[in-house]
Amino acid sequence: MKTLILMRHARKEKAKKNRKKERSLGKRGQKDALLMAGALLEKELNPQVILSSTALAARQTAATAVEKFNFTGEVLNLDKLKDGGVKDYIKALQAVDDGADRVLLVGHMPALRALIKRLTKVDQRFPTGAVAHLSLPIQHWLELSKKTECDLIEFYAPKDLS
Repeated sequence: MKTLILMRHARKEKAKKNRKKERSLGKRGQKDALLMAGALLEKELNPQVILSSTALAARQTAATAVEKFNFTGEVLNLDKLKDGGVKDYIKALQAVDDGADRVLLVGHMPALRALIKRLTKVDQRFPTGAVAHLSLPIQHWLELSKKTECDLIEFYAPKDLS
């Protein structure tokens, strides 16, 4: 069995005049990222590998988790998670070394919602900073496919914990 933790990047700062500039986490986003990383740590869901989109808000959300977990493992920032879909997210997960049983993937909407729906058949709303804990019935990450059916163990958002 493998454990997948999906996390949507935390809330970004408000858009200023230059909307083309990539936005970082706002104060609330920083607080929420820390809160959610703490909840994962409390539930003993600290990952062995972290996959993150290369988008600034996703990288900052992942960095908060790294700090909270005192994480010394591998963090992979992947372009295909920035604008990719379910297929890209699954390919990224398939490339994870089998020595890792727990993976945290920090990504974006609508890909995260589509991935959960594909794997669990649950159409789960996915607000910023939210976390989904999935149990995958696979022994090797390469076995993961769009046809894999898994269990949604728990889902929570920052507002559920604050």
